[in-house]
Amino acid sequence: MNKIIILLFLFICHIPIMYAQNAIGILCTDFKINNENTPEGTGFRRSTESVLSNIKNPPIIIDRDNLQDLIIKIQDEINLNKDLNISQVKELKAAKVDYVMYANFDKKLTSINYDLQIQCIRISGENAFSIKAFPIISFTEKELTNSEIFRKKLFEMFNNYAFTPDFDIIENKQLEEIKQRLDKKDQEIKNLNQNVTDLKNYSHVAMLNLKGVELEYGYDFTGWKTELYNLMESVLITNNVGTYFKVDESSLKILDEVILKYPNFPFGYSGMALILLQLGKPNWKEYANKALKILQVTIAIEGHNIIHDKVFQQLTMYLELDKKGMKFKFGDNPSKN
Repeated sequence: MNKIIILLFLFICHIPIMYAQNAIGILCTDFKINNENTPEGTGFRRSTESVLSNIKNPPIIIDRDNLQDLIIKIQDEINLNKDLNISQVKELKAAKVDYVMYANFDKKLTSINYDLQIQCIRISGENAFSIKAFPIISFTEKELTNSEIFRKKLFEMFNNYAFTPDFDIIENKQLEEIKQRLDKKDQEIKNLNQNVTDLKNYSHVAMLNLKGVELEYGYDFTGWKTELYNLMESVLITNNVGTYFKVDESSLKILDEVILKYPNFPFGYSGMALILLQLGKPNWKEYANKALKILQVTIAIEGHNIIHDKVFQQLTMYLELDKKGMKFKFGDNPSKN
């Protein structure tokens, strides 16, 4: 093991690097055939570096041709470590090397194919000397002489992988699954924050009745009628049958003012929706959906006024009937002209 460490260190000390923030550094070695160095090994290695540089999630390819710059960087790091009394360097930060890639063509006498075996050995960090082995790719002798076919087969294999600092070498399919889970968690956190905001913004609104107050007092009491109450009372009629919105243009104008001044109050929107529906106006659904968006929050708040449930159910029913293409028939409304 010590011999391997020394050889790897000597090998790396002669290689400079180009680096980025969102990938891991890969040092590619010359390819071998039956574990022997060949003149063609450098060409295969360079083709592989080209392929790796063009995949979907590429690694950082170590520049082997700029020796002097890297030697200076590593020597500076060694000197700094000595000055700081650091006895062991866990990562080669100056070199930015994470993995060394080895490749060998295995050609048996009984076979007409060359089986390409590629492995990456981690040389830094906590998982140093762990190995990532890629699927074996078979080539005929004729295919090996065709650089286009060689690069195409490598690209098809490597393009299934991502070289990331967070997950090292991982299949793109696994990376996407992880990203989806992280996105789902982010959305859950976002929804939780939104729920907290909704509770804060609508906790009081949930307690209000159609007229915008929690309680209505008799004429003996004064000062409890708010501007919202006065506006809503002017568009509502209550009798022994129930409470109705006045179906006229004047009510629409007043509800416009309610929506403008009290955008979190759901019954301004629901009133607009119900009046426009009875007038046969198609834009009633726009206001119904706005009301429902607020009511979905208020009916989830403990202690909310029961009228929120009733209006929610009423608007939901009308929208569902509209989707089915059914005609509406309203009961007697003493306010409708």
